[in-house]
Amino acid sequence: MPSPTRSYWYETAFDTLYLTLYPHRDEADARRAVEFLDKKARLGEARLVLDLCCGAGRHLLLLRHLGARVVGFDLSRQLLETAANDLAAHDFPPSLVQGDMAHLPFSGAFDLAINLFTSFGYFDSDAENARVLREAAEALKRGGRFVLDFMNAPWVRASLVPHSVEQTATRLRVDTRRAIEGDPPRVVKRVRVSGGRVEREIVESVRLFERADLEAMLSEAGLRVAGAWGDFDGRPYGEMAPRCLLLAEKSS
Repeated sequence: MPSPTRSYWYETAFDTLYLTLYPHRDEADARRAVEFLDKKARLGEARLVLDLCCGAGRHLLLLRHLGARVVGFDLSRQLLETAANDLAAHDFPPSLVQGDMAHLPFSGAFDLAINLFTSFGYFDSDAENARVLREAAEALKRGGRFVLDFMNAPWVRASLVPHSVEQTATRLRVDTRRAIEGDPPRVVKRVRVSGGRVEREIVESVRLFERADLEAMLSEAGLRVAGAWGDFDGRPYGEMAPRCLLLAEKSS
């Protein structure tokens, strides 16, 4: 459990500014992911779905339209409030829970759990990160399924852009520096946002796991890997695929 006296990057990075910095994570992108889940993870058979690290909830309404009851779980109160407002506007009473993904308040409840857009690997130690997968497995019913969407390590090493400068639709200047640092390696992004009344620096640090690492941790959590893909278009997994999408099943 993180020390209460220490500040961790993920405790402050995910607020409403985060939505401005990732505009491509929009409804069209969410729809592509949900269509993939419907085909590959038998979403239509799932009566209760957990969106682990749901953020502003862009997948929740789409999942609900496919007939599943959905619970959104996230640490960020601001993003959960955004999700609640958006869902209420569609007459969808939200089921949203705030908390730490390494300490889930669920046991044997869900037919399917999803963890999308590299919402994993945040913690300092591999043991803490592995605990997230054990907690996800504990939240599932026997035979339940878990989908982990993670950055693909070989593709990241080959395509990492060290420095970029962009301007958002709201005319903010976003200066981003990226590097792979440390042993074990982490992908570190240092983002400086400026413009108008905004002046802020954000650091993101995510453990760079290989596919084999992820599969080993899933197995140790009692989750058997049943499929792997390279993106939400359903392409086969390969080293130069942008994503490492793993489908696992709880055996007991």
